[in-house]
Amino acid sequence: MKILQLTKKFPYPAKDGESIAVLSMAEGYHAANCVVDLLAMNTKKHHVSQEIRNNKPLFYNSVRCVNIDSGVRFFSALFNLIKQKSYNIERFISKDFRAALISQLSANSYDFIQLETLYLVPYVEIIREYSDGKIVFRSHNMEYEIWENLASSEISIFKKWYYNICYKRLKKYELDNIHNYDLLVAITAQDKAKYEKLGFSSDAIVAPVGIRIKSKITQTSDLDKGELKVGYIGSLDWRPNIEGLLWFFDDIWPVLLHKYPMLKFHLAGRGASINFQDRLPKNIIYHGEVESATDFLSDLDGVIAPLISGSGIRVKILESMALGKSVMSTTKGFEGIPIMNGKHAILFDHPDELIGSFDKWYSDAVYRAAMRVHAHTLIRSNFNIKSIALDILKRIPIC
Repeated sequence: MKILQLTKKFPYPAKDGESIAVLSMAEGYHAANCVVDLLAMNTKKHHVSQEIRNNKPLFYNSVRCVNIDSGVRFFSALFNLIKQKSYNIERFISKDFRAALISQLSANSYDFIQLETLYLVPYVEIIREYSDGKIVFRSHNMEYEIWENLASSEISIFKKWYYNICYKRLKKYELDNIHNYDLLVAITAQDKAKYEKLGFSSDAIVAPVGIRIKSKITQTSDLDKGELKVGYIGSLDWRPNIEGLLWFFDDIWPVLLHKYPMLKFHLAGRGASINFQDRLPKNIIYHGEVESATDFLSDLDGVIAPLISGSGIRVKILESMALGKSVMSTTKGFEGIPIMNGKHAILFDHPDELIGSFDKWYSDAVYRAAMRVHAHTLIRSNFNIKSIALDILKRIPIC
């Protein structure tokens, strides 16, 4: 099979969950003997140089990118309010990308074209016109839900009003286009069920993010009781991450720190605002954007991911568990990951639940060791890159 993968940002080097999801899928298709081409937007926010673009991963047959400006512009956003269209979507509509897509489709015959995220859906009509290939829509999360959560938690009256407009228009866009695909690939069973509740009745499959997993976890020494290191890594310009971290710092961290004065929380990620950094409490060590997420996670005794909103699957949780780390997160954080609480990881939705579980985790070395092994085994069994790709390929309705 020959596949064209469309993305709204250049996916390598992979420094966030979306990029890892895009690359792992391409790698899986390649492992299944498919030929994969990439056509990506190169936005100002996530711009990569020509040198990086030229150093393409071996699993891509060809890579092409188009520079676009998807940034938020005040007057464009203001004018958009009159148009009754989703500004979130409009920002990714580009004449240059359209021309590149037409050129790519005219020069190649693809079995299917995979749209990575909702923001590539505006190009469905062009794909239908210039290609006989099937269209696979891969939903990384329910986009409108993120804005709905932002609206519900926002204090500012003006921002709440604007976020409500964003979420309603995004939801309408999803509904208007819900039957425009030959196959829907949802990243979690929860997201698939939400699409079906919205009215999606065509072919759909759940395919999580594949992770590269070593056959065995690296042996690490147990806790250094003199200094206990927990932490989290994620995009710190993404509101759900900020919201969850501030909840943790306000409601849970002071209690944990009082009980364990040697405890330090290491935080990494790009895009943290000065205001957020100023709110970081005692014993929080902020690293900014790190060169290697794997090295950062490997140095931690445990990973705490206090997520209370958003949708999709949390790739950094998958990576942490694949490394054999004890992960402590919420129901929302573990969405799409079939953990058993206390076996593979620690689940908490209330401060008292984490504090009680943390005590057991800290005091019981056998419990910690077993959790490391069970976490690694779970990810190895359920998130194999090639197996996930093969599951999708079996469902492609090739004529």
